[in-house]
Amino acid sequence: MQLGPSASGLYFNIQLPRKMSKIKVVNKYHLGRATKPPEGVVRRAIHRGTALGNPLPMKDSSQAERDRVCDGYEEWLPPKLLKNGAELAQFQELLAIVRDPTVQSLELICFCAPKRCHGDTVKRLLELSSDLPYDPEVP
Repeated sequence: MQLGPSASGLYFNIQLPRKMSKIKVVNKYHLGRATKPPEGVVRRAIHRGTALGNPLPMKDSSQAERDRVCDGYEEWLPPKLLKNGAELAQFQELLAIVRDPTVQSLELICFCAPKRCHGDTVKRLLELSSDLPYDPEVP
């Protein structure tokens, strides 16, 4: 996936090395009745109503409409992460989970997966950010 030029002028050309990610985007309805994740797995909601939820409503269930709202989210999220708001706070929480060596997997819970989902963008940005130097003492 590549995030291209946006109306804000930001350009993201994301090329990650092929490696197994510890981040998964999962559909809440596919989790079954399990209320507790397996040991080493952390689940966090990123659906609408959360800080990282996609604020762009779908007008219908077509693939073109799904692409429109996911493309819009790719433009909406990066500027939000440059500000000190709820989106950045939730992203930093997820990033701390990803960097935690005791966590085997982070499951980002939405309602779209395995269809294209804004969670794919969150996952990709977390993967990029997790390779950065990290100092837990810096707020």
